[in-house]
Amino acid sequence: MNLITAFKKYLKDASLPMTGEREKLISLIDEVDHHFTVEELLRIAQRKKIDVSRATVYRTIQILLNAGLITKIIKEDQSAIYETIYNKEHHSHMFCLSCGKIIEFSSNEIEEALKKISKSKDFSYAMHTLKVYGKCSSCAKKSDN
Repeated sequence: MNLITAFKKYLKDASLPMTGEREKLISLIDEVDHHFTVEELLRIAQRKKIDVSRATVYRTIQILLNAGLITKIIKEDQSAIYETIYNKEHHSHMFCLSCGKIIEFSSNEIEEALKKISKSKDFSYAMHTLKVYGKCSSCAKKSDN
């Protein structure tokens, strides 16, 4: 099942309508292969001549969040970015404090450590979010000079 099909199923199960605007927007989100903001989605929609209102974008984003199809990431500056997580491997993020670059990574060692720590604390581990802040290699080189 792809993102669009999963979204339609969620809407049906939640007795919510699939409007033309929502369908265009979810297709657009499915095409975006990177982290995105609401403003970026609006710019892409405008560039592609897709008529979608700001209100629909915000409402649809909230529905996608509720459905567990996308996730919201709060950056260091408290701004929100989103990414599609449906049918994707769990990963964490490194944020460059200089240029804003986002680097995704996965670590079995971190996953195992969290499970071990949770077990030692008699805690039922379900998931985690890890955000690492620093400088990417390009920005680190610039500050070394």
